[in-house]
Amino acid sequence: MKKVFVLIVLSGITFFSSAQNKLKVSVNRNIELLGLVYTVVYENIENNRFDTTDENWEYGQWLVKEYGHFGNNKTLLEILPKIEHLWISDFTYLLTSIEDFPNAKVPEGFDFNHLIRFSKSRDPKEAVENIKLFIDFMNKFYKEVEFDSYLEKQTVYYQKAVNEIEKNIYSKDFITPLESIYNHQFDQYLIVPTLTLPPGMGFATNHKNKTTYNIFSAVNNQDLKTNRMGFDDVDFVREQCIHEFGHSLLEPSFIKIPNEIFKETLPLFEAVKTSMRKQNYLSWGAVINEHFVRSVEIMMARALGLKESEARLYKSYVEEKDFIYLPQIMNSLMDGYDKDKDRDTMFATALRSLSVEKKKEVQEEKIIQGVIKSDKTKKPVPFTHIGVLNKN
Repeated sequence: MKKVFVLIVLSGITFFSSAQNKLKVSVNRNIELLGLVYTVVYENIENNRFDTTDENWEYGQWLVKEYGHFGNNKTLLEILPKIEHLWISDFTYLLTSIEDFPNAKVPEGFDFNHLIRFSKSRDPKEAVENIKLFIDFMNKFYKEVEFDSYLEKQTVYYQKAVNEIEKNIYSKDFITPLESIYNHQFDQYLIVPTLTLPPGMGFATNHKNKTTYNIFSAVNNQDLKTNRMGFDDVDFVREQCIHEFGHSLLEPSFIKIPNEIFKETLPLFEAVKTSMRKQNYLSWGAVINEHFVRSVEIMMARALGLKESEARLYKSYVEEKDFIYLPQIMNSLMDGYDKDKDRDTMFATALRSLSVEKKKEVQEEKIIQGVIKSDKTKKPVPFTHIGVLNKN
């Protein structure tokens, strides 16, 4: 099956030969301004809202030194109570939908349904009001920190970040097989490096079938003296793109999975709930979504002939990060892909396969315990079934 899968995936190049040409690298000034707000508040040890700081983040240390005093800006202190319950990822759809600050405003006909979290109580009217207040604040803050001047002075660093990604990202066509697996595509895939957010952050957002964004910060140590910005890890950048673009490509099929299958498999959440919550995957739906995307990452590594990446990702996800249902899901997805199943059906079947496999395990357990009992023992010997659904 493995050999068949690789051949089928790579054959997609014939039909989508220009897919990799849709991949672009670009800086987003709205994201950069949000990053500055975050850093001067939560990465600034002199700020009352200080959370943590990375002493190895050289660019961040410079930002706090130059702009840290803006963390107590009057305008900023007024807006923070309305937005500080949000994750950074909650802002990305909005910031990639509006014009650049300081001239941003809510577009006519804007779909606010994506942004209901802007209200703590999920009140639509309050969410709209808070979004407008946030945009007004960002327009003002842009001018107060003279962000145009900042971008101009830091152009060399931003250009170097873009160059570090561009020099490697086009070496392998991964967009073509990725579109083939999900059977969905976008007009443009945009990689957005950010210098103002701490290392290790990554977010995805998309706008229907037009553009999907992969926004992420530095992955390696920076050296501002030599203009090394920390984006020169070709494997990480490729895997990050496959992961984040994968979330956007999966969405059309994921939202069609019947709720009954989620309910049917929900008891399996208990085995991984603690480890998943430590990684901020708080619901069974979020956990399954991650299992799908990470399964496809490994399938992609196999399709691209990257054996070391395949082994490393598998070990990281299954053994270290506790995605214990990944082997069963990946096997089901590969089987569905080989049989050219409709993708909505393929992903729904992969989720349902967990329930089927669990029932088999329970039955096997009963049989084994029955054999042990019949061996004239007073009570069953403790037994841990070794299989894809068990961490042991």
